[in-house]
Amino acid sequence: MTPTIRTQSLPSILPARLGESSATPRQRYIVARILEGEGRSLSGPEQDSLSLRQRLNRLPVAERDRLRQEAGPAFDSLAALSEETVSEYFYAGLLRAGRQAEDEDRFGVAQRCYFFLSRLSAHGMPVPEHIQAQARERLAVLGGGGSGWDRFEFAMTRLPRQTLDPAFLVGMGSAAIVARGFRLRLLLGASRGVGITPRFVPQVFRAGITATVESLAYLTGQTATTAILGRPVSYDSIRDEWLRFGWPMFLSTRLAGTLAGQSYRRLRTRGGPWLQHGSLEGARFRQRLGYGLVTQSAMLGAAYFAQDLDGDAGRANRIPRDPIAQALLWTLTFSAFNSGARRLTGRRVLAWERGLFRR
Repeated sequence: MTPTIRTQSLPSILPARLGESSATPRQRYIVARILEGEGRSLSGPEQDSLSLRQRLNRLPVAERDRLRQEAGPAFDSLAALSEETVSEYFYAGLLRAGRQAEDEDRFGVAQRCYFFLSRLSAHGMPVPEHIQAQARERLAVLGGGGSGWDRFEFAMTRLPRQTLDPAFLVGMGSAAIVARGFRLRLLLGASRGVGITPRFVPQVFRAGITATVESLAYLTGQTATTAILGRPVSYDSIRDEWLRFGWPMFLSTRLAGTLAGQSYRRLRTRGGPWLQHGSLEGARFRQRLGYGLVTQSAMLGAAYFAQDLDGDAGRANRIPRDPIAQALLWTLTFSAFNSGARRLTGRRVLAWERGLFRR
C-alpha cells in the first residue's frame, strides 16, 4: 500500500535512419524519446529536422502540458540539452537530468535517461565510461536490482517523503480510525452478549476481522485522496493491490502483534491482572518495554515476509524497493497511527474499554 510507480517500457535505441547523422539530430531524438515515454508524439521520422521546441509547438496544449507535468523540473533541463553542441556536456547534462528526475520521483524519465547513457556507446556516441557506470548503477537500482546497500540507501532517502505523502497519511489515518471504532463496537456488542467476545473467541480471529476492515478503509482513503489530488488512479489494479499487498500486510502485521503480545503476557504475567484487563494496566516498566520489543519485532518480521505474497511486478514497481525498508516503513507507520488513534479517544473511553474487558 505504499506508493508505486507505473511500469514503463524502456525506449528503443537509435533507429537506423539516425545512425550516420550528426550529433544534433540524434540528441534531439534521445531527448524526445525521454520526454514522450511510451508515446511517439515527438520522435517521428518527419520531425528529424525540427528542433524540440518546434516539435512541442506542434502538439496540442493538453499533450504538451502532460509531458511537462510528467517530467517535472527536469523538463526544462532536457529541452535545453537537445541543442547542446558539445557531446561531453550533453552526456553529463543527461546524467544530471536523470538524477534530478529521480530526486523528484519521476522514475520513468530517470530510467530513460540512464538507459540511453548506458547503451549509446554501441551506436556511435562515445559516452565516457564513468558516466556509463553511474547510469548502469542507477538503472539497476530503479529496476529493483543493484547491491543491497544501494537499494537500502535509495529506500531510506525516500522514507520521510513517502511517510508524509497525503494519500498515504489519509489512508493510514482512515485505517486506524476505522479499526479503532470497529474494535470498540465489538467490545460493546460482547458486553451485551452479542457478537464476538475475547473470552470465548480467540483474539486472533478478532484481529483477522479487524485487519480486513482496516485494509479496506486504507484502500478507500488512499484512492480517494489520490483522485482528489489529480494523480492517475488505475481502478483495474485496485483489487490486485488489495489482495496481493494491502490485505496480507495488514493481516500479517496485526496477527503477528496479537500473537506475540498474548504470548508475552501469558509468559510474564501468569494470568494476572494485566492479562485479564487486556491492557498494560498494572504492568511494570520492564514488562512494558519487553512487550513493546516483542510485538514490534514480530510485526516487523511479518511485514517483511508478507511481501513475498506480492507479485514480481508489484515488488519491482513499489517504492521503497528494499524489503527491509518497506517493512520498517510499514511497521512504524502502522504502530504510530494505531497508537495515535487509541490516544485520541481519550482517557474516559480507554477506562470504559478496560471495563468492558473485565466483564
